[in-house]
Amino acid sequence: MICAATISEGACPLAQEGLPYGSYCERVYSGVYGCKTLDSESVKTFQPWVDPLVQTPAPTTAAPALTTTTTPVPTTATTTTPTTTSTTTPAPVASSTCPNGSPMSVEGVAGVFCVQGSPVCASDVSNGACPDVQPGLPYGSYCGRVASGVFGCKVLDANSVKTYQPGVTPQPTSTAASLTPVPTAAVPQPTSSGSSFPITRTQTPAPTTTTVSAASSDGTCAEGSPMSVEGVVGIFCVSGSPVCASDVSNGACPDVQPGLPYGSYCGRVASGVFGCKVLDVDSVKTFQSAFPVTPVPTPATTTASSSLGSTLSLTPAPTTATTTVISTNANSDCPNGGSPMSVEGVKKIFCVTGIACAADIANGNCPGPQDDLQFGSYCAIVRMGVYGCRPYVDVTKQPGFNLPAPFDCTGNPAGSTPVSIVGASRDFCANEPICSGSRYGNCPGIQDGLDQDSVCSLISYNVHGCIFKH
Repeated sequence: MICAATISEGACPLAQEGLPYGSYCERVYSGVYGCKTLDSESVKTFQPWVDPLVQTPAPTTAAPALTTTTTPVPTTATTTTPTTTSTTTPAPVASSTCPNGSPMSVEGVAGVFCVQGSPVCASDVSNGACPDVQPGLPYGSYCGRVASGVFGCKVLDANSVKTYQPGVTPQPTSTAASLTPVPTAAVPQPTSSGSSFPITRTQTPAPTTTTVSAASSDGTCAEGSPMSVEGVVGIFCVSGSPVCASDVSNGACPDVQPGLPYGSYCGRVASGVFGCKVLDVDSVKTFQSAFPVTPVPTPATTTASSSLGSTLSLTPAPTTATTTVISTNANSDCPNGGSPMSVEGVKKIFCVTGIACAADIANGNCPGPQDDLQFGSYCAIVRMGVYGCRPYVDVTKQPGFNLPAPFDCTGNPAGSTPVSIVGASRDFCANEPICSGSRYGNCPGIQDGLDQDSVCSLISYNVHGCIFKH
């Protein structure tokens, strides 16, 4: 199991080209677990499954970095937290430096800080705890949507803290220092509730001069639902149900709106599940949808309200002549009730029958040998930390590779369906409907070999899975 989402002891890349000291599993800026690099200092005290220790001064000097009072206090969000004099990069914090809490990163400032309380602000937890005032955080932090589209802790500065109240998002002011330079014309007006997050602005690749999405600055939509789009940074609004996510191959995606001058469509994203993908000036020319898509010539004519009435079909158009894409709303493209399926690293969509390998389905089916997939493919963890199809690279590997047989729940009083739990070494049994994909369902309870309950939670964007109950 790799280090991702809630998997705190997953595998990370060892020393290799570009990683002279390897990497380790720790909470990353979005508040979930991911791989972080080791450097020449932190590697000296690193032990597998033990956080690297902060390099402390001589025994007669002050305590580790988080508790020192001599650290210069940063005045802007671009100032990093204190580190030891032996390295210019923030050293990973040992768990022992947070005796009454947990280590946590904060978007907008480098370093790792301590947070008390539970649950912490991460993933889909919108009201979780965030680090309070401490060295490196002179004004503390708050829980909001971070750049990845999930909830995480964001830095408070001298201006935003003036309007901040617990449970109420801070208002931006005309003099507030943004986390990144933002044109004043691009700042959104406060929502109807009178509040707005001081969010990080990132220029999108779309040909427009504004970086403001149709969603309000706190990631909400006056009409419709908030949705991210692969290939462009920001939160956008989509109307219609169901939305394109997980195993919903013909769901709704955000139409033309600020930040999306050509709209978006439903297709398989990098994780192997369905999600919304950006349309650009080239791909929109061959895109076919249930409704006409009108490119926006200038950002001045683009309004948020113009995007909330249309639902795009998911037929992704090929952007080059060499890319073969199967229309996922035409069953004839995949005969015998098959489903379209991508294979990591292969620029083509194939067909698969039965239950497909995706999200948390570890024993799903993958495309066999065919044109552009000489040796077939198999089900495994892909780059995004979920299950997907990966290609065999040699015919000799195919006979020698055997996926474990599905766990047998026949006659099991706990349930008739095998279900995986994040961090568990094997599957357990639960009753239908199970927690999987876009469905919030049942998870294994205490049973033979399982001494604690599990619960259904979002383990990736719009993907449900079972995690251990704390």
